[in-house]
Amino acid sequence: MICHFDGCNKKARSKSSGICEMHYYRMRRNGSYNLPHKEKPNETVISSNGYVRKYMENGHNLTNYKWIYEHRLVAYEKYGDNLPDCELCGVQLGWSNAHIDHIDENKQNNNADNLRPLCSICNTRRNYPLEHLCSRKHPITFNGKTQTAAGWARENNVYVNSSTIHRRMKSGMSVEESLFSPPKTHNKEYERMVKEDDTNFVSWQ
Repeated sequence: MICHFDGCNKKARSKSSGICEMHYYRMRRNGSYNLPHKEKPNETVISSNGYVRKYMENGHNLTNYKWIYEHRLVAYEKYGDNLPDCELCGVQLGWSNAHIDHIDENKQNNNADNLRPLCSICNTRRNYPLEHLCSRKHPITFNGKTQTAAGWARENNVYVNSSTIHRRMKSGMSVEESLFSPPKTHNKEYERMVKEDDTNFVSWQ
């Protein structure tokens, strides 16, 4: 008795099974009588989390594996090793801490113009409600430094209080503008504080 698979002329293991040794062990190893899928160079698949992955036969220096997320590959082709700083907070980025964000939130749109490097914090919080991001307990990150608005208000080069910082961020101003823009009132007091800071800096020098 031969194996019942079309094109297979091997002897069956037994009458009851009707399959040869080759198909028997293929099922045991792979859970299927068919040959396992063999990856092809530049083949793409959709991963379980919705992102596109690409098979690189010769690997890539961004990963220790032969599969790489396509959005990171496209970003690498655009920036190389010279990633720009995080667009939202200004922290310095490298491939070890950069997250490649899809601007239109479509995980499969890997056009270079739709991708931007962000730090992990900004990438995680980009869709948080504005009210949550501007809450008094929420930390504010700028140039890699993170602290509450009250903490920023105590910095020497910040001349507004924490309430003003919150109000500015809720109005849509960037973090840098919210922290460092001069106040619209008490301009004389602002000029005095800036002058004192400049004098102290020169004296320290």
